Amino acid sequence: MTFIPKILVLSIGSRVGQSVFSSLLKMSFSPQFIAANSTPDHPYLQQCQRTYLIPPVDSTKHYAQELEAIIEKERPDLIIPTIQAELVILSKLKTRLTQDYGCRFLLASSESLALSTDKYRCGQALKDFGFVSTARLPHEYESLLKEWGYPLIAKPRHGSGSDHVQVIFNHEDLKRTFSHVPDCIIQPFLIPVNWRVTRSKCKVSDVYHNGKLRQQDEFSVQILVAPEGEILGAFTLKCKYHHGHPVKLEPVSMPGLEEQAKNIAKHLVRSGFSGPLNLQAREFLQGRFAFYDVNPRFTVATAARTCLGFAEVESMVLSFLNLAETFPLQPNYNAFVLRHYTDELVNYRELEGANQSSQRAF
Repeated sequence: MTFIPKILVLSIGSRVGQSVFSSLLKMSFSPQFIAANSTPDHPYLQQCQRTYLIPPVDSTKHYAQELEAIIEKERPDLIIPTIQAELVILSKLKTRLTQDYGCRFLLASSESLALSTDKYRCGQALKDFGFVSTARLPHEYESLLKEWGYPLIAKPRHGSGSDHVQVIFNHEDLKRTFSHVPDCIIQPFLIPVNWRVTRSKCKVSDVYHNGKLRQQDEFSVQILVAPEGEILGAFTLKCKYHHGHPVKLEPVSMPGLEEQAKNIAKHLVRSGFSGPLNLQAREFLQGRFAFYDVNPRFTVATAARTCLGFAEVESMVLSFLNLAETFPLQPNYNAFVLRHYTDELVNYRELEGANQSSQRAF
């Protein structure tokens, strides 16, 4: 490859950012990496050609101003957001920044992101595609209870991970939920068929272990959509989670489930979706699956999928930069991935050098 792209990676120190960047380092070619992060002390920053300190994304105005200053100076070929909080902000800036600076964003349209980051709207728009019933209004709770009964699950309408998630077993729990879960939506708690527990007999001890939500027998389907709307590939992992993050990831061949996921992706393409799309599902009856969450981005499992031969980051980079017609998506079903913590030595002198070369955004 004679063309050496310059790639700006955002929030490189986040869990998803780390997963994305480790996948970028495994690509078959070596771009020039520029990083923007809200803290200066992450080891991956030392592996970039230049690094910039930028305000946290929740300080929207300052974040946008500093990001534009970086883009104006560096003129990257491609910008990769990694955390959900960046998506909506960047979707509003994408058109203007692309026109002004000639950069591209690995990002879907603002219309499709507004839908796919809103759990309630997903529940309404995707119910014909295998997405689980989702309630927000009183009459919807009544219909949900009539159809499914307890247990239910409450989660923030625009949240991610397991923060503020609560399982509801009775009417008293349901009443308390509205004061504990911000802007909540309610879904049936999908009991995996492997648990061999009926809904009517499901107890707190079946759902919580040592005070933590039991997260296993969950399926994560990753779909890749090219800028023109073409679906490039799909890959499914069976996941076991700890505190909302996957710790064991096993590849499984699930053509039927992946076809359901592709149909959701095709529906989102009509509103301009492109990029990585992650869908979470459970098998709640033998052979019957329901999706309960959508993430229009890379995930913490991106690095695991890369290890297993599904090079989603490289494929998306090549697709969004129009550098290839075929993509390195060859899943290995003869291995699985265990995620664990590790330790990395960081030299204070190297860190100080990174600090001095960073653009101070505070």
